[in-house]
Amino acid sequence: MHFGDLSALDLGMGWTPASWAREAFEIVAATTGLPLWGSIILLTVLLRFALLPLVIPSMVNGAKLANISPEMKEIQTRIKAQLTKGDQIAANFEQRSLGLLMRQHDVKLSRSFMYPVAQALTSIACFFGFRSMALKPVPQLLEGGTLWFKDLTVEAHIFGSNIVWWAPWTWIGVDAMWGLPMIATAAMWVNAKYGGDIGGPTTMQMQNMRSIASGMVILFCFVTLTQPQAVCLYFLTNNILLLIQSFVLSLRPVRNYFEIPDRIVKEEELATTPWKWREAPAKFKGWMDNRAKIGIDAATERYAQQMAREQRRASHQPIKWIDHAESQRLAQQHAKNEKKHASAPAEAHQQVHLLERERLAKDQAAIKANRAGIKQEGRQQRPKGKHMR
Repeated sequence: MHFGDLSALDLGMGWTPASWAREAFEIVAATTGLPLWGSIILLTVLLRFALLPLVIPSMVNGAKLANISPEMKEIQTRIKAQLTKGDQIAANFEQRSLGLLMRQHDVKLSRSFMYPVAQALTSIACFFGFRSMALKPVPQLLEGGTLWFKDLTVEAHIFGSNIVWWAPWTWIGVDAMWGLPMIATAAMWVNAKYGGDIGGPTTMQMQNMRSIASGMVILFCFVTLTQPQAVCLYFLTNNILLLIQSFVLSLRPVRNYFEIPDRIVKEEELATTPWKWREAPAKFKGWMDNRAKIGIDAATERYAQQMAREQRRASHQPIKWIDHAESQRLAQQHAKNEKKHASAPAEAHQQVHLLERERLAKDQAAIKANRAGIKQEGRQQRPKGKHMR
């Protein structure tokens, strides 16, 4: 492949990630002179090395976040309780304590999302980039493969060409083109089942996530069967590199060099029994029942709070529709009580008022005396001229 071959096919540089992946592939293939299958592998290796600076901070931040997650859950529980009570000030105070806890351990949620987002963007870019070149097709891809997949643009034949209705084995066209998609799917399954934090403690949540992901990969094989061989080669290379990366970063010397902390897991959080797909209906039903119970408890709490507010409002509500004669009688009785028993706040207010008046009178008298003294002193010091004799 030479520079400009993709531009001639209207697959040149653009503003989409797929066009950037195609341009990078053309640069690698044109500068190295490798066959196209080798260029795909080399480009995948270069992308994994380019993402490596984001992997280390993400692992460090993830380990720190996992170690303080019990304390964070306690604070979040208190925040929800304060919000349920309607105490916004206490909830803000707990929110500040949560931020202080994260700052003390140098934890930021953005660091945990940088690597997954970057990996997703590169994977999507390479997927659509290689797929668009294969569907065009680029002439060099027709003979750019190796081994049994010489043509990188061909897809696996799902249905056979000579189908016999009474012979189910002829319905599926199993041939050599099935090899690369199946190997890529197997690599995805191994990566989903055993990849990630290899060598670290396996929690029940992590075990369940791996079981679910490995089950979803089995369904993903129908997607790989419909993709060109170039895309399947990228899938295979990328997953093998992910497994190697996980194994290398799990080694103790490497973790010590990059200062990756160990995850602290309690005994009750360790995985005991793996998650099984046949238990999915029962687990889903239990989850639905739990959500329904939480909803009922929340509705009961809201109803209790509403009734408490209604009772407080009723206790402070003034008397309405009272008889005029009764109102006059109550007013006279209130006036007599005020005369007989003056309230302590009223007496205190009267005393404060008298003291304030006395203080103001003394201040005014002092000001007048000061002014008079200043005038007298000025008259004595003023020299008398001839015109004033």
